[in-house]
Amino acid sequence: MFASTRSNTPESADRTRCRMLRICTIFAAALIDAGIWFAAVRVGDVQLVYAAGPETTAIGIASVVAAVVVTGALAWGLLAALGKITRHAAAVWTTIAVAVTAVSLISPLTTAQNRPAMTILVCMHVAAAVVVITGFRISASRTEGRRESRRRAHAVEAASS
Repeated sequence: MFASTRSNTPESADRTRCRMLRICTIFAAALIDAGIWFAAVRVGDVQLVYAAGPETTAIGIASVVAAVVVTGALAWGLLAALGKITRHAAAVWTTIAVAVTAVSLISPLTTAQNRPAMTILVCMHVAAAVVVITGFRISASRTEGRRESRRRAHAVEAASS
């Protein structure tokens, strides 16, 4: 048979858990926003449209889910990059994520064609942000904590030898 290329180290298991938590976080954010869209458009009969220049564009469920997945993937990439360059990746990333969320609210506040659409779009932005920021923050804090424990263990080991 073929030998497995994956290692069964605690670090490998930690990375797998972290990835799964982040994937589930993005999925949950997309599901929540899809639920908000469904409740607003199909049940509440709200017309989710925004101004794209002189024309208006309807916001469909596919674009809602795609926006959450793409934004979540970008957030994940930023968090991973910060994890490579700073020991405080979670704090730095959270600050950036909150700032990006605040800036992203400009769009629904200025381009929504009616007040109900504006309210729903703001709710969708905030709901996705809360889920992604919370889930990624939890996964990053766990990763940083394990990384710090390993650093201390290596330092103690090096000092005792």
